[in-house]
Amino acid sequence: MGGSGGGSNYADRRPAEELRQETQRDIQSAELLANANSFLNEQLVEINDRDVETINARLDDIEGAISEVVEDIDRLVFGGSVSKHTYVDGLSDVDSLVLLNATEGMPTESPQQFREAFAQIIRNAALPGVADVYVGNLAVTLSYSDGTEIQLLPALRTAPDGDLRISSSNGERWRSIHPRRFAEQLTALNQRNGNRLVPTIKLAKAIVATLPEGRRPSGYHMEALAVEAFSSYSGPLNYTSMLQHFFSTAATRVLTPITDRTGQSSQVDESLGSANSPERARVADDLNRIARRMKNSTNVGQWRDLLDE
Repeated sequence: MGGSGGGSNYADRRPAEELRQETQRDIQSAELLANANSFLNEQLVEINDRDVETINARLDDIEGAISEVVEDIDRLVFGGSVSKHTYVDGLSDVDSLVLLNATEGMPTESPQQFREAFAQIIRNAALPGVADVYVGNLAVTLSYSDGTEIQLLPALRTAPDGDLRISSSNGERWRSIHPRRFAEQLTALNQRNGNRLVPTIKLAKAIVATLPEGRRPSGYHMEALAVEAFSSYSGPLNYTSMLQHFFSTAATRVLTPITDRTGQSSQVDESLGSANSPERARVADDLNRIARRMKNSTNVGQWRDLLDE
């Protein structure tokens, strides 16, 4: 009897050279994936190069030194992504939220005065090992002589059961916030994505930090973009894939405002203006360019360039 034979298919009949070339491409692709992810893991070690026990001991010292003027110190979930590669202003960059009462004599007319007064309290405490205390738009940073930095986010409680307020993203106005609302959402998404979302955000911030300061999203905006990008993600849980997904998704999502879930502002990205503004278009172009470079990469050196430019 005739017949077509048992289970032959097109792939089996392709020329040997074509099959060899395809196999070679697959091997090279797998090798690049492995090497790029190994490199990104090395970068995370550097980004996360903090002694957790020392940080917690210093937070204990801080809490004890200023206990008379604070209501509470809330240690946030993802504190500690401060390094030469990252920049602050995202809630996941802050080590502790420090709650202070208006009744303690703190100036409350403006958040700038409030932050400066809090920084002075820290300076007056003369904490061991602290080389400098400086004030940003949101947080007060303690810089230690061993190079460690601790970020404290001062928050104002206007009454025993009143709203919790911190500075707006530009540091100039008060905003009522619900910081745990965002932290809990980020925690849930991080767990859903194999505990790799927060490290992916840190890597993405390190890459974006190479852009000019006026051309990059804030730290908190990056976190919000990541929450949007990974709320229904089902792709591979490795850093190269997750970074490519983040940047390609963010390049589109950044064109429209994101509502601030914490209440810190009406929009996470209000500094970029209305939907499709020229400012948003510029940021979208930068993010899209990064996404294309990741997609078209052929060696680890091209990933290294993204972090070292």
